[in-house]
Amino acid sequence: MKSQIQTVYIEIYDFNIYYLISDWKQCRLELEDAFGKDDEPEENTGTGYALPIIQSDERKAYFIWIDKDANFSTRIHECFHAVVYIMRDYLDIQLDDNSEEAFAYLLTYIVRKVL
Repeated sequence: MKSQIQTVYIEIYDFNIYYLISDWKQCRLELEDAFGKDDEPEENTGTGYALPIIQSDERKAYFIWIDKDANFSTRIHECFHAVVYIMRDYLDIQLDDNSEEAFAYLLTYIVRKVL
């Protein structure tokens, strides 16, 4: 089966976000196949999931799973996790009055790409 994982490349930060809209069972299979992650729980009662990953070239990236039946709020919620990871953990930029616009613009960009 061809992977359903989509990629959002954020050129300004040279960073990839991978996302998948599916059921949890497919998500587990795709995570293992694409990234070698086989330690995810068998069951997930949530409607979204986000985690940092390491790509095959050892670069950091971020993965977002959104349940195919998730509402709009859940989709934005998971995108926000990606924004925080990129800005705070990857770029070492804390959310404050001086960085608020950068966080907001990045969230807008990711949401438009993922939704």
